[in-house]
Amino acid sequence: MMMRQGIFIASFVIVTGAASAQYSESIISGRPGQAIASQTPGKNVFQLETGFDHSGANWEGIGIVGEPTGFNKRALLNATLLRFGLLNRLEVHSGWEFRQDNWATDEGGSRFASGMSFSSFGIRHNLIEGGGKKPSLAYQVSAKLNILADEYNAESILPHFMLTSGMSLTDNLGITLNSGMDFGDQDAYAWLYIVNFGYSLSDKLFTFAELYGGVDVSADAAGDQFNPYFDGGFGYFVNNDLQLDVLGGYAVNNDVEEYFVSVGLSWRLNHPKEMPAQ
Repeated sequence: MMMRQGIFIASFVIVTGAASAQYSESIISGRPGQAIASQTPGKNVFQLETGFDHSGANWEGIGIVGEPTGFNKRALLNATLLRFGLLNRLEVHSGWEFRQDNWATDEGGSRFASGMSFSSFGIRHNLIEGGGKKPSLAYQVSAKLNILADEYNAESILPHFMLTSGMSLTDNLGITLNSGMDFGDQDAYAWLYIVNFGYSLSDKLFTFAELYGGVDVSADAAGDQFNPYFDGGFGYFVNNDLQLDVLGGYAVNNDVEEYFVSVGLSWRLNHPKEMPAQ
């Protein structure tokens, strides 16, 4: 899907909303949403975050010969993030995506692509733990690997940087802010922005809404570059180490209508029952 592909999908992780220490009784996952949380799993803790998405994109306009034309795209994908805490505030992670894309034009043309469409390896370092109304702060550095299926592969390994901060606004409401840079082939690069609000409905259930997107700041960038996207959804804690989620998003930019729906889960292993020593 176009919304979660390219510059946006490099993150692969989402915030639950409120900011708290990387040690918590319940799992702090990257799902559901787009924003990257400041928290890490904790020393020797393994965490898996995975989901399945269905997305679509439609465009109707005037072709180069002045006749009405258009296209539609449908995609199915599985995105998975594996995280491991080297230290209480330092993690290593690897993201993977496998997808299937189908394009069709009003003139009867079609195109199909499938295979591994994303792979990355990186670190996240929690600089300020935060808690309550004290903001947390972290940075993430990752490399997008060029070991993908031919339809999705890049010419070289590409960097991705993100700075993230979050805090609680009230007992139930939290905000997370992300800003970063994503690099593509042919010296393309974009500034990323994400604003996420999360709200706790109960001890087990939370909801979120967010605005996100990217601004192409390459030297040859042209056209309308500020293309906002919106999504929202719910998460449910089955127990302290298992979270389920559902979300969806919608946007219209440059006359292209896009949407997605997603379901997923997050699970952690080897989490301590009490705060470990720093």
